[in-house]
Amino acid sequence: MRFGLCGKGEDWEAAERLGFDYLELPVNWLEGLDDQAFGALLEEGKKRSIKVERCNLLFPKNLLLVGPEKAGEAAVVSYARHAFSRMRKLNADLAVFGSGKSRNFPAGLSYGEGMEELLKVTRLVADVAREYGITIALEELNRNESNCLTSLTECALFAAWVGRDNVSVLADMYHMVSEQEPLTDISLVGRLSHAHIAVRGTRGYPTVKDADLELFFQQLGAIGYEGTLSIEGKTADRELDAPSALSVMRGYCHE
Repeated sequence: MRFGLCGKGEDWEAAERLGFDYLELPVNWLEGLDDQAFGALLEEGKKRSIKVERCNLLFPKNLLLVGPEKAGEAAVVSYARHAFSRMRKLNADLAVFGSGKSRNFPAGLSYGEGMEELLKVTRLVADVAREYGITIALEELNRNESNCLTSLTECALFAAWVGRDNVSVLADMYHMVSEQEPLTDISLVGRLSHAHIAVRGTRGYPTVKDADLELFFQQLGAIGYEGTLSIEGKTADRELDAPSALSVMRGYCHE
Protein backbone atom coordinates (compact mmCIF):
# COMPACT_ATOMS: atom_id res chain seq x y z
CA MET A 1 0.00 0.00 0.00
CA ARG A 2 1.15 3.55 -0.70
CA PHE A 3 0.44 6.49 1.60
CA GLY A 4 -0.34 10.07 0.66
CA LEU A 5 -1.08 13.42 2.27
CA CYS A 6 -4.04 15.62 1.41
CA GLY A 7 -2.90 19.22 1.16
CA LYS A 8 -2.14 22.06 -1.25
CA GLY A 9 0.88 23.16 -3.22
CA GLU A 10 2.65 24.61 -0.21
CA ASP A 11 2.51 21.16 1.45
CA TRP A 12 4.46 19.39 -1.30
CA GLU A 13 7.89 19.87 0.26
CA ALA A 14 6.69 18.70 3.68
CA ALA A 15 4.94 15.64 2.24
CA GLU A 16 8.16 14.61 0.52
CA ARG A 17 10.36 15.32 3.54
CA LEU A 18 8.09 13.52 5.99
CA GLY A 19 8.07 10.32 3.98
CA PHE A 20 4.77 10.27 2.11
CA ASP A 21 4.61 8.50 -1.25
CA TYR A 22 2.50 11.13 -3.02
CA LEU A 23 0.48 14.33 -2.55
CA GLU A 24 -3.30 14.65 -2.95
CA LEU A 25 -4.48 18.11 -4.05
CA PRO A 26 -8.03 19.57 -4.14
CA VAL A 27 -9.43 19.64 -7.67
CA ASN A 28 -11.46 22.77 -6.95
CA TRP A 29 -8.35 24.62 -5.71
CA LEU A 30 -6.29 23.38 -8.64
CA GLU A 31 -8.90 24.45 -11.18
CA GLY A 32 -9.19 27.91 -9.63
CA LEU A 33 -5.50 28.82 -9.87
CA ASP A 34 -4.62 31.50 -12.40
CA ASP A 35 -2.23 30.45 -15.17
CA GLN A 36 0.79 31.98 -13.45
CA ALA A 37 0.12 30.17 -10.17
CA PHE A 38 -0.54 26.89 -11.98
CA GLY A 39 2.70 27.29 -13.91
CA ALA A 40 4.55 27.82 -10.63
CA LEU A 41 2.94 24.64 -9.28
CA LEU A 42 4.18 22.68 -12.28
CA GLU A 43 7.67 24.03 -11.69
CA GLU A 44 7.45 23.03 -8.01
CA GLY A 45 6.60 19.52 -9.11
CA LYS A 46 9.80 19.28 -11.12
CA LYS A 47 11.75 19.70 -7.88
CA ARG A 48 9.95 16.93 -6.03
CA SER A 49 10.60 13.21 -5.95
CA ILE A 50 6.97 12.50 -5.07
CA LYS A 51 4.12 13.41 -7.40
CA VAL A 52 0.48 14.46 -7.27
CA GLU A 53 -1.26 11.14 -7.90
CA ARG A 54 -4.70 11.72 -6.43
CA CYS A 55 -7.02 14.73 -6.11
CA ASN A 56 -9.95 15.31 -3.76
CA LEU A 57 -12.77 17.90 -3.54
CA LEU A 58 -13.88 17.49 -7.13
CA PHE A 59 -16.30 20.44 -7.21
CA PRO A 60 -16.37 23.89 -5.60
CA LYS A 61 -19.24 24.44 -3.17
CA ASN A 62 -20.83 27.10 -5.39
CA LEU A 63 -21.16 24.75 -8.38
CA LEU A 64 -24.46 23.09 -7.54
CA LEU A 65 -25.19 19.79 -9.26
CA VAL A 66 -28.73 19.06 -8.10
CA GLY A 67 -31.97 21.03 -7.71
CA PRO A 68 -33.58 24.09 -9.25
CA GLU A 69 -30.41 26.21 -8.88
CA LYS A 70 -28.07 23.61 -10.36
CA ALA A 71 -25.47 24.64 -12.90
CA GLY A 72 -26.17 24.00 -16.56
CA GLU A 73 -24.51 21.10 -18.35
CA ALA A 74 -22.26 23.43 -20.35
CA ALA A 75 -20.89 25.01 -17.16
CA VAL A 76 -20.25 21.60 -15.58
CA VAL A 77 -18.48 20.30 -18.68
CA SER A 78 -16.37 23.46 -19.00
CA TYR A 79 -15.31 23.21 -15.37
CA ALA A 80 -14.57 19.48 -15.67
CA ARG A 81 -12.45 19.85 -18.80
CA HIS A 82 -10.34 22.60 -17.26
CA ALA A 83 -9.93 20.70 -13.99
CA PHE A 84 -9.11 17.35 -15.58
CA SER A 85 -6.65 18.86 -18.04
CA ARG A 86 -4.75 20.36 -15.10
CA MET A 87 -4.83 17.08 -13.21
CA ARG A 88 -3.28 15.28 -16.16
CA LYS A 89 -0.54 17.88 -16.49
CA LEU A 90 0.38 16.90 -12.93
CA ASN A 91 -0.03 13.19 -13.81
CA ALA A 92 -2.89 12.67 -11.32
CA ASP A 93 -5.38 10.09 -12.56
CA LEU A 94 -8.07 9.84 -9.85
CA ALA A 95 -10.50 12.49 -8.61
CA VAL A 96 -12.45 12.00 -5.38
CA PHE A 97 -16.11 12.99 -5.64
CA GLY A 98 -17.06 14.10 -2.14
CA SER A 99 -18.11 17.75 -2.51
CA GLY A 100 -21.07 17.59 -0.13
CA LYS A 101 -22.31 21.13 -0.72
CA SER A 102 -22.32 20.60 -4.49
CA ARG A 103 -24.20 17.31 -4.45
CA ASN A 104 -26.64 17.97 -1.57
CA PHE A 105 -30.33 17.56 -2.34
CA PRO A 106 -32.16 20.83 -1.59
CA ALA A 107 -35.35 20.97 0.47
CA GLY A 108 -38.40 20.04 -1.55
CA LEU A 109 -36.55 17.62 -3.82
CA SER A 110 -37.32 13.98 -3.16
CA TYR A 111 -34.55 11.45 -2.71
CA GLY A 112 -35.51 9.73 -5.95
CA GLU A 113 -35.53 12.98 -7.92
CA GLY A 114 -32.20 13.98 -6.43
CA MET A 115 -30.65 10.65 -7.32
CA GLU A 116 -31.89 10.90 -10.90
CA GLU A 117 -30.31 14.35 -11.26
CA LEU A 118 -27.08 13.27 -9.57
CA LEU A 119 -26.93 10.18 -11.80
CA LYS A 120 -27.24 12.30 -14.94
CA VAL A 121 -24.50 14.77 -13.98
CA THR A 122 -22.17 12.03 -12.72
CA ARG A 123 -22.41 10.23 -16.05
CA LEU A 124 -21.72 13.52 -17.82
CA VAL A 125 -18.61 14.21 -15.71
CA ALA A 126 -17.43 10.60 -15.97
CA ASP A 127 -17.56 10.77 -19.75
CA VAL A 128 -15.40 13.90 -19.71
CA ALA A 129 -13.03 12.28 -17.19
CA ARG A 130 -12.59 9.26 -19.46
CA GLU A 131 -11.23 11.52 -22.21
CA TYR A 132 -8.40 12.44 -19.82
CA GLY A 133 -7.81 8.94 -18.46
CA ILE A 134 -9.22 9.86 -15.05
CA THR A 135 -11.16 7.69 -12.59
CA ILE A 136 -13.92 9.20 -10.43
CA ALA A 137 -14.00 7.77 -6.89
CA LEU A 138 -17.29 8.32 -5.05
CA GLU A 139 -16.71 9.28 -1.42
CA GLU A 140 -19.18 8.52 1.33
CA LEU A 141 -19.64 11.57 3.56
CA ASN A 142 -21.18 11.75 7.02
CA ARG A 143 -24.59 13.38 7.34
CA ASN A 144 -23.14 16.59 8.76
CA GLU A 145 -21.53 17.12 5.34
CA SER A 146 -24.01 15.60 2.89
CA ASN A 147 -27.56 14.30 2.71
CA CYS A 148 -26.83 11.71 0.03
CA LEU A 149 -24.20 9.00 -0.56
CA THR A 150 -23.55 8.75 3.17
CA SER A 151 -22.33 5.15 3.25
CA LEU A 152 -19.87 3.02 1.34
CA THR A 153 -22.63 0.65 0.31
CA GLU A 154 -24.82 3.48 -1.01
CA CYS A 155 -21.84 4.74 -3.03
CA ALA A 156 -21.27 1.24 -4.42
CA LEU A 157 -24.90 0.97 -5.46
CA PHE A 158 -24.77 4.40 -7.06
CA ALA A 159 -21.56 3.56 -8.93
CA ALA A 160 -23.25 0.45 -10.33
CA TRP A 161 -26.22 2.58 -11.36
CA VAL A 162 -23.97 5.10 -13.10
CA GLY A 163 -22.59 2.24 -15.17
CA ARG A 164 -19.28 3.80 -16.22
CA ASP A 165 -16.08 1.78 -15.91
CA ASN A 166 -14.19 4.84 -14.64
CA VAL A 167 -16.60 5.46 -11.74
CA SER A 168 -15.73 3.55 -8.58
CA VAL A 169 -15.76 3.94 -4.80
CA LEU A 170 -13.45 5.13 -2.03
CA ALA A 171 -13.45 3.90 1.58
CA ASP A 172 -13.07 6.75 4.08
CA MET A 173 -12.56 5.45 7.61
CA TYR A 174 -13.51 8.73 9.29
CA HIS A 175 -16.84 9.02 7.51
CA MET A 176 -17.65 5.34 7.98
CA VAL A 177 -17.10 5.41 11.75
CA SER A 178 -18.86 8.79 12.04
CA GLU A 179 -21.93 7.19 10.46
CA GLN A 180 -21.49 3.99 12.50
CA GLU A 181 -21.27 2.08 9.23
CA PRO A 182 -19.65 -1.31 9.84
CA LEU A 183 -16.11 -1.33 8.53
CA THR A 184 -16.87 -4.88 7.41
CA ASP A 185 -18.87 -3.25 4.60
CA ILE A 186 -15.49 -2.91 2.89
CA SER A 187 -15.51 -6.68 2.39
CA LEU A 188 -19.15 -6.49 1.29
CA VAL A 189 -18.30 -3.96 -1.42
CA GLY A 190 -15.13 -5.84 -2.27
CA ARG A 191 -13.43 -3.42 -4.65
CA LEU A 192 -11.99 0.04 -4.04
CA SER A 193 -10.01 2.49 -6.14
CA HIS A 194 -8.71 4.64 -3.26
CA ALA A 195 -9.02 5.20 0.51
CA HIS A 196 -8.89 8.03 3.05
CA ILE A 197 -8.12 7.88 6.74
CA ALA A 198 -8.57 10.01 9.87
CA VAL A 199 -9.51 9.00 13.40
CA ARG A 200 -12.92 8.94 15.02
CA GLY A 201 -14.15 12.17 16.60
CA THR A 202 -11.14 14.46 16.24
CA ARG A 203 -10.47 13.73 12.57
CA GLY A 204 -6.84 13.60 13.57
CA TYR A 205 -3.91 11.69 12.12
CA PRO A 206 -3.81 7.96 13.02
CA THR A 207 -0.79 8.22 15.31
CA VAL A 208 -1.56 5.29 17.64
CA LYS A 209 -3.06 1.86 17.09
CA ASP A 210 -6.72 1.41 17.98
CA ALA A 211 -9.65 -0.90 17.24
CA ASP A 212 -10.93 1.18 14.30
CA LEU A 213 -7.55 1.12 12.60
CA GLU A 214 -7.05 -2.58 13.22
CA LEU A 215 -10.38 -3.48 11.64
CA PHE A 216 -9.98 -0.99 8.79
CA PHE A 217 -6.62 -2.42 7.75
CA GLN A 218 -7.86 -5.96 8.31
CA GLN A 219 -10.71 -5.30 5.91
CA LEU A 220 -8.44 -3.71 3.32
CA GLY A 221 -6.23 -6.77 3.56
CA ALA A 222 -9.22 -9.10 3.25
CA ILE A 223 -10.08 -7.69 -0.19
CA GLY A 224 -6.45 -7.65 -1.27
CA TYR A 225 -6.32 -3.88 -1.45
CA GLU A 226 -2.81 -2.63 -2.23
CA GLY A 227 -3.64 0.80 -3.65
CA THR A 228 -3.36 4.34 -2.31
CA LEU A 229 -4.43 5.60 1.12
CA SER A 230 -4.32 9.31 2.00
CA ILE A 231 -4.48 11.02 5.36
CA GLU A 232 -7.32 13.53 5.11
CA GLY A 233 -7.25 14.86 8.63
CA LYS A 234 -6.21 17.55 11.08
CA THR A 235 -3.13 18.00 13.22
CA ALA A 236 -1.68 20.69 15.46
CA ASP A 237 1.84 19.33 14.88
CA ARG A 238 2.33 17.72 11.48
CA GLU A 239 6.08 17.36 11.95
CA LEU A 240 5.43 15.12 14.95
CA ASP A 241 2.23 13.39 13.89
CA ALA A 242 2.98 12.54 10.26
CA PRO A 243 5.94 10.22 10.94
CA SER A 244 4.00 8.52 13.74
CA ALA A 245 0.97 8.01 11.49
CA LEU A 246 3.07 6.60 8.67
CA SER A 247 4.76 4.21 11.09
CA VAL A 248 1.41 3.01 12.44
CA MET A 249 -0.12 2.53 9.00
CA ARG A 250 2.90 0.76 7.56
CA GLY A 251 3.01 -1.42 10.63
CA TYR A 252 -0.53 -2.66 10.01
CA CYS A 253 0.41 -3.50 6.42
CA HIS A 254 3.21 -5.77 7.63
CA GLU A 255 1.32 -7.61 10.34
